[in-house]
Amino acid sequence: MLRACPGKPGQATASLKRDIMKHFKLLLIIFSIWFPAALIATEVSVIPAYDEIQGGTSVVYDIRIFDVNVLEGFDLRVTYSATDFTDVSATVGDFLSSNPNDLQFIADYSTPGEIFITCTLLNGQNGASGNGVLAHLHLTSQMINHSTGSPITLFNVELRNIYNQTIPCTTNNAIVVIDSEAPKFNNNDPLPLTENQWYNEAPVIPATNFVFSDNFNLHSVDQKVDNNTWQEIATGINGLTYPDPPQDYTLSNFFSLAEGAHTLQWQADDDVEHTNQWSWAFNKDTEPPQGILSLDFNDITIGGFTLSGGILNDASQGEVFYEFDEVNDLAPDRGRVSGANTYTLTGLTANTPYTFRYRGSDGVTNNQPPAQWDQECNYTDWSIALTRYTLSTPPSNTTVTCDKSISTWYTSPEFVFTAVGGFGEGAPVSYYRFVWNREATHTWSENEPVWNQSNSVGETMTLTAGEDGDNWYLHLKGYNGENAPNGTFDFGPFYCDATAPCAIHDFSAVTTDNSDESVTLSWTNPQESISAIHIYARPFGNDGTGTYPFYDGTAPTASTWNNLSAEFWTEVGTIAGTETQFIHSPAARNEWYYLVFTEDPAGNISPASLMEHALSYWLGDVNSPADGIVNSNDIGLLAASWNANGLVAPHIFRNVGPTTDNSRDSRPEPDAFINFEDLMIYSLNYGNTQYLLKKHHQIMETQPINITIDEQHVSAKKNYILLTVENIPQSLKGIEITLNVMDPSQIREIHKGDLIKSNDFFIHESDENVIKVTYGNLNNHFAENGILATIEVDKCPGITLVNADVRDNKNKQLATKISHTETNIGSEDMYVRAYPNPFSEKTHFEVNAVLDGKITICIYDLHGRLVAQPANDYFPKGKHTFTWNGKDTFGNQLPDGIYFSMTRFRGSTINNRIILQH
Repeated sequence: MLRACPGKPGQATASLKRDIMKHFKLLLIIFSIWFPAALIATEVSVIPAYDEIQGGTSVVYDIRIFDVNVLEGFDLRVTYSATDFTDVSATVGDFLSSNPNDLQFIADYSTPGEIFITCTLLNGQNGASGNGVLAHLHLTSQMINHSTGSPITLFNVELRNIYNQTIPCTTNNAIVVIDSEAPKFNNNDPLPLTENQWYNEAPVIPATNFVFSDNFNLHSVDQKVDNNTWQEIATGINGLTYPDPPQDYTLSNFFSLAEGAHTLQWQADDDVEHTNQWSWAFNKDTEPPQGILSLDFNDITIGGFTLSGGILNDASQGEVFYEFDEVNDLAPDRGRVSGANTYTLTGLTANTPYTFRYRGSDGVTNNQPPAQWDQECNYTDWSIALTRYTLSTPPSNTTVTCDKSISTWYTSPEFVFTAVGGFGEGAPVSYYRFVWNREATHTWSENEPVWNQSNSVGETMTLTAGEDGDNWYLHLKGYNGENAPNGTFDFGPFYCDATAPCAIHDFSAVTTDNSDESVTLSWTNPQESISAIHIYARPFGNDGTGTYPFYDGTAPTASTWNNLSAEFWTEVGTIAGTETQFIHSPAARNEWYYLVFTEDPAGNISPASLMEHALSYWLGDVNSPADGIVNSNDIGLLAASWNANGLVAPHIFRNVGPTTDNSRDSRPEPDAFINFEDLMIYSLNYGNTQYLLKKHHQIMETQPINITIDEQHVSAKKNYILLTVENIPQSLKGIEITLNVMDPSQIREIHKGDLIKSNDFFIHESDENVIKVTYGNLNNHFAENGILATIEVDKCPGITLVNADVRDNKNKQLATKISHTETNIGSEDMYVRAYPNPFSEKTHFEVNAVLDGKITICIYDLHGRLVAQPANDYFPKGKHTFTWNGKDTFGNQLPDGIYFSMTRFRGSTINNRIILQH
C-alpha cells in the first residue's frame, strides 16, 4: 500500500510521482476495456464562487466535487494572479478519506500563479461517492485594489474511478474582489474652505467637494456637530459615490448654534468594512461691533484733513474694521481697514465742502475670497454725516496771474489780473481782499475792497498804472467758504515803458558758402538796448508755399509785425539782441525773402527791416546728394540733359537759366530747354560757390571780340572751316555760335579748337541746316586769341553766322565783330597745314608734295615784314614737316599776335594765318 510522503505537500519525490502516474495509466487501460459503462459525469467547483475581501486578508477556499461515484483519485491545476495573492498553498480535503494516511496527496506550487494537485486512495480503499472537499486553497490577498475581481481557475481536472476510468466532469471557477482602500471624502483632498473661519450664515460645502467615494462600493455615511451623537445620513448605499447626483451641503442647524467655535464631523464605511472619519472647524458670529458712532474733522488744510471716528468693539470675532464715505463722492472713500478709526486725506481741492460719515464692521468672511469680505461681514449703521470746508489756496503767482510778468518792462499801463480757477465752492478761493499801489507791503485792516465772482470785476480784474515806474504791486488776501483767511501775497513789482526800438540796417542775404539749403543773413544792430531779434522768412510763390524748381507765383512783399502770419511769413529764428548774423538752415530749395524785427526789454517791436532775398542753394549744384558745390559731376548731368525738355523731370532740376538778372545767384526763370543759358550759370558757379574767396573783377572792354569764319581750301574734296576768336577778354565765361548751313551733306566732322582746355564745356549740335557750337570756360583760363572749333568739309557747304552770344563772368553779353575769310592751304601739287594754331612755343607746317621740288615757307607780321623762314630747299615728293619756334631770323622771341605764312611750291602759293600767344 502507498503511504503519504512525510513533509510538506508538494515535496514528493519525482520517482514516486512517476510510479503513481504509471499505476493510474495501467488502471485506466484495464478499466476502459472491462468497465466502459462505469464512467459517470460530475462537477468540480471552487467555493465560494464569489467573495469580497480587504487587502492583506488570509482566506481558505475549498475545491469541492459534486455527484461523483467511486472516485479513486484526481489530478488538477489551479491558476491565480500572483500579483493579487501571496502565501499560496493547498491542503488535502476529507472527501476521499478523513484519514490522511489513506491518501497519497501531492501539491506543487513552485511556479507562481499556479498549483498542481494530485491525490489518490491507498491500501485498496473503495472509491468515494457523493459530494465533498477535494482540497483546501490557502491565500493571502495583496494590498491592492481589484474591483472587477481576481479569478481562481481550475484547469486539466482529471478524475479516476476505482476502475481507473476517467470520470467526465465540468468545472466552476471563482472570482475574488480585493479592496485595500478605505472610503474617501473630497478624494482625501483638503476642503477648499479654510478652517476656523468666521460665518454669519450657514456654511455651504460645494457639491464638487462634498463627495464621499470608494473604489469598490460605499455602505453608509454619518455626521455630527461638535461632540454630539452620530446621525445617519445614508445607509445601504449601492454605488461608488454619495450623494449621487452631487449636491451642495448646507449646515441646517447653523442658527441654533451658539456664537463661537464649532466642529463638523463625518464618517463612512464600505462593503468590506473599511471605515474613515473627517472633521472641519468653523466659527459663528452674527453680531456687528458695538459703540457710539461719532465723527470729527481735525488738522484741516488746503488739500486735506483727518477724520476721527468713535472707537467700536466686537464681542465675538474680536476684530473691528472702520469705513469712511464721502456722501457726495467729492473725495475718495476709504474701504474697511482693521483697527484704523482715523482717515487722513490729502490731495483734496481747496475751498471745497466735504461731507463724510463712517461705520464699523467685523472680520466675518464666510470663507469667501478677500474681494467679497466687505459683502459678508456684519455692519453697524452709518454715523450722522458731517460737512467741513478745506482752506482756500494761499494767494500766489499761480492762483493769481497777470498778463504781464513782474520785473519786466511793458509799454501798456494796463495790467490784467486773473483769478485762476475763479471763485466759489471748489475754486482755489471764495474771495480776495486787495490793494493796488506802489508800496512793497501792506498792513491788512479787513476793510479792503473785495474781489469775487459776484462783483462787477469777475474772474479778471484790470488795473491801470497811473504813471510810468518800476514799483507797482497788487496786495492780496484769500478766504474760503467759511470766511477763514489763509495767506497773503504782495504781487509785483510791475514795470511800465512806451518807446519802441529802431530797426536793423545794412541788411544782406546771400547763399551760404559751399552749402545747400542754407542762407546767411548779416546786419548791423541799432545802438539802443535790444533784447531779441526776430527773423521771418517766406519763399517765392503764393501763400507761403515755395515753388522750386518751376518758380510759379510771385515774390512776397514786406509785411508789418501784426500781419506776418496772415501774409504767410514764418519765424525761422529768435536770437539774442547782440547777434549780427543768422544762418537759415535747413531752408528748402527756393528763393527766400527775409524781414528782421528788433525787440526791446519792454516788448516793443521795431518796424520791419528792408526786405532781402537770396537763393538757398547754388545754381548748378544738381548732383544727388547735393554738396553745395558745382563740379564735374554737375557738368556731366548738364551735358546729359543738353537740349532736353527742361520742363520735365529730371531735366527741370537742371534747368537753371536764365535768371532774373542773368547773375549766378538770382532766381531762375527756366525756359523750355537745357541750353546755353543754363551753361552760363553752371560756368559762373563752377568751382565758385563762395562769395569771399573767388571774386571775378571784370575789366573794362575797349574793343569788341572778333569772331571769324575762316574757310581754308585744301583741295576739291577736302576743306576746313575754322571758327576763330580774337581780342578775348579775361572775363570771358561762355560762347554760343549759331551757323546756317546751305548744304549739310558736305559736313564731315566738327572738332573742338585749341581755345578749349581740359574740363571746359564744349558741345556742338546739328539740326537740318543749323549748327550750334557752345563753349563754357569752367577753369577761368585766359587766351587772347584761339580757335573755337574746326569743321571738316568735303566742299564748301555755304556757311553763314546767324548769331554769336558771348558772355562775361557777370553773365553779361559782350560786343562782337563778325568776319568771313577764305584761305587756300592746298593745290593740286601740295597741301599745307599749320598745327597747333594758335601756339605758344612752336607750331608745325605739314606739307604734302605730290612731286619733287623746292619748298619755301616765309613768315610775315601784320606790317608785311619777313620775320622768319622755316623752309627754303629742294625736297622729294611726299609729306614733310617744318617747325617754327615763334622767333625771328636772329633768334629773338616775337610778340604775341597774328602772323601769316606763305608756302611756295612749283609756282603755287598757299597762305595761312598763324596766332602766337603765350
